[in-house]
Amino acid sequence: MNARHKAAEKESRQPTGILGDVAITNGPYNKPGGAYTFYGTESSYIEFPNRGGLDTRFSITLMCWVQPSGQDGPLISYGKDGLGVQITIARGKFSLTLSDLPVSGLSSAQVLPTEVWVHVAATYNYHTGNRSLFINGDLKVLSHIPTRYAIATNADKVRMGARGNDNGYFKGKIAEIKVYDVALNAAQIQKSIIQGS
Repeated sequence: MNARHKAAEKESRQPTGILGDVAITNGPYNKPGGAYTFYGTESSYIEFPNRGGLDTRFSITLMCWVQPSGQDGPLISYGKDGLGVQITIARGKFSLTLSDLPVSGLSSAQVLPTEVWVHVAATYNYHTGNRSLFINGDLKVLSHIPTRYAIATNADKVRMGARGNDNGYFKGKIAEIKVYDVALNAAQIQKSIIQGS
């Protein structure tokens, strides 16, 4: 997601996303055209068709750079109703929701700073039952679920910035969205951050 690729995947393996009311802006490291600004309204979103390429089903890693502007909302949400997998900023904290798990919510203890670029990543490992939150490549929260559950990533749309079923519309900037069908560890996440810079 940048001025060059718009809402198309860099490797062209996924259908191009639909841009709502968003604008190109400077990204992390002040990289020109490296991010999108979201205005915190219902029409300010990017929507990606999911024809199976974003359906991880079991394990997942979601990551991106984010610069919050003080209004909570979804960063990445499977489905417009918010009933699938999603990472959000809620009460200023980075959160992961796996709505089909019996213990779904997980939040960072710290409130993310506003108007500052922060790298966030969330993982769920089907094989171990571990859920994790990383901020700037550092593990901040680790939670274990004893029973294995498949996760809902088969929604036909994946949205950024707005879900459509509530008033939670993210205001700020988002860059370098990445989705993996495995739960990356801290070293792998840190490597991914460096490669994206």
